[in-house]
Amino acid sequence: MSQGPRLRARLAGIARQIGALEAQIAVLRDEQEKVEEGLKTLVYPILTLPNQVTSEIFIQYVDVGAKFMENPMTLTRVCWSWRKVAVCTPRLWIYFQRHSVKLLPLWLSRSGSLPFSLEMLSFGMKHRRHGELYRIISKYSSRCEMLDLILDHPPPSSELSRSFPRLKSFRFSAFCNKTTTIPVLHHAPSLRHVRLSGLSFENWQTALPWAQLTKLVINADLDVCREVVRCTSSLEDLEISADDTGSLLPSTPVFLPRLQRLSLPASPSTMYGEGYCGFEILRHLVLPGLQDLSIWLGETDEDELDVVEALFERSQCYPRRLFLTVMHADDELINQFFGGAPLDFIQELTLCGPFSVEDGLNDLLALLSTKRQIILPSLEHLVIDECDIAVDVTLLVSMLASRTRTRPQGVKKLESFRMFFCEEGNAPVGAHPHRIPDESTINNALQQLRRLASEGLEIDMRGPKWFSRNIDSAMIREIDQCIGPRSSNKWT
Repeated sequence: MSQGPRLRARLAGIARQIGALEAQIAVLRDEQEKVEEGLKTLVYPILTLPNQVTSEIFIQYVDVGAKFMENPMTLTRVCWSWRKVAVCTPRLWIYFQRHSVKLLPLWLSRSGSLPFSLEMLSFGMKHRRHGELYRIISKYSSRCEMLDLILDHPPPSSELSRSFPRLKSFRFSAFCNKTTTIPVLHHAPSLRHVRLSGLSFENWQTALPWAQLTKLVINADLDVCREVVRCTSSLEDLEISADDTGSLLPSTPVFLPRLQRLSLPASPSTMYGEGYCGFEILRHLVLPGLQDLSIWLGETDEDELDVVEALFERSQCYPRRLFLTVMHADDELINQFFGGAPLDFIQELTLCGPFSVEDGLNDLLALLSTKRQIILPSLEHLVIDECDIAVDVTLLVSMLASRTRTRPQGVKKLESFRMFFCEEGNAPVGAHPHRIPDESTINNALQQLRRLASEGLEIDMRGPKWFSRNIDSAMIREIDQCIGPRSSNKWT
């Protein structure tokens, strides 16, 4: 009997607590309704923009056609209104960059009727996906403006042999032991840029409209390069990396009247050995409009350097820019090239390493100084890229001063100097503790560099850990691990 009153009292207490909580819930529900009504009155500026403006912002964000463009699918996953705008903006979907083949039809449908660009790397792609890719390209060939295919599986030639009336740029590279032939583009009146590598060129004569091309990048045997170049008289930009020297160019000159840029890099098969064909290619070219020349000065015979002078004389050309890769080139070869070739008209010089020995670059800096002799009198812009050796900071500053402040008559003022050090692991290549200059040398170099910069010389020196155009003591302290005075300097 004694349990009844206690339980009834407890039950009444629970009821009171429930009533109090229900009252609190009612208050919270009222406040919830007010907050919801307040949210409905809020206006988000981004959602008030006209769809045309939002669409243009999306296009700028995606950066269509850039090397590392954003995926437009990201914009469709933010909110319903953004998805609607993105899906209805065809320009967001005109560039398919290395996505899954399964998404390609989606891109094509959303791009409407606009010209379309396709960049596809097929490594690891299943065999059936290859066939699907080629069928889609063939179906939409009339809209294709740029086609960039890097393949690891040879396609049937007929799969891509279609009409491409809008195609402007075509890259076709294969890694199938040169068993893939060039697709025959039956109708490509707008095609101007072509890049071919790793292919069998047995059908090259009928594959492409060679005469209308303005830019060609080709990797093939030397005799094939010779014949192809003969058929491309409208070229303005040419890059050739030939694989062998077994076949020599004929004596009849190849005349390219419009060519402005010629690049002759080492092919993968000759990068670390003999067989560079660049000078052999130069031997029989006539290029009256040449402005940019890029060559590889590796394990080159001394007599091959005369080919450059002969090209200039034969073509009566005066290039403004010279890009020189000096991999495996010794100091004697570098100095002979600059001391012998007629380069009085060169205004921009880029030297790209890695450099084989320290004395090669340091001797060249001394050669560029106008104190002993004058070379490259028209030089206005100097770049040393991928520097991996210790550089004499005193010699460097002296060279810059002789090209700006104290230059002799007839020598143009150096307008800019850029030097980029490369990196190996976590430390700069060429960091030699015994070559680190003392504090006074560093301070003196810093003072002179700042003075040269204040006088108008644009200086950009970058190490592996910082990227800046400003010269300060912190940067100099890091630079001194890469550049320092030589233990013996024969130029002092």
